[in-house]
Amino acid sequence: MRMQQTLLDAVPLVVRAVVTIIKQPRDWMLVRELDSALKCLQAWMSVLRGNDITPLVPMLISLLTPPTPDADIDPEVFLPASDALQAIMTQSSLAGGAGVLSLTAPMLVWVDTWGPRILQSSISSGEASELSRSLCKLIVTLGDHSNTYFAINITSQQSVAGSQHTRSQLIQGFL
Repeated sequence: MRMQQTLLDAVPLVVRAVVTIIKQPRDWMLVRELDSALKCLQAWMSVLRGNDITPLVPMLISLLTPPTPDADIDPEVFLPASDALQAIMTQSSLAGGAGVLSLTAPMLVWVDTWGPRILQSSISSGEASELSRSLCKLIVTLGDHSNTYFAINITSQQSVAGSQHTRSQLIQGFL
């Protein structure tokens, strides 16, 4: 019991350390630091509560996105962010379909916006890059995590924040 309490007491420090790294401007970001911070986050996944994880989701999704719309997606930033999001969907208190508004919907919007660009790049090059493989794992993990949400909302005409599409359109495009 004391060990569990000690871990819980350390959570704010761990979260602050991770946030400090992932909120840095991309120009200042050191890939080794980012990779280490996100591996640390993954190691703490079973200790973190939903209210510790939820604020990290938009920051992690932003790491999947290039810094400018015309820039290339950086695999050295994308891969650890993708791994961390996969861990959130499979190992955290948000696993099993939790976090619909904070995790599922923003991930669907991101996949709708950026997924085709990554896949098209692989098609154009004729080979599956680390980036496209990681995207595929992220898509599969999102599908496993959010299958109940998909079933409930596959015909929903409700709009989704950050998108011009309805829930139904995003889900059907995803599937």
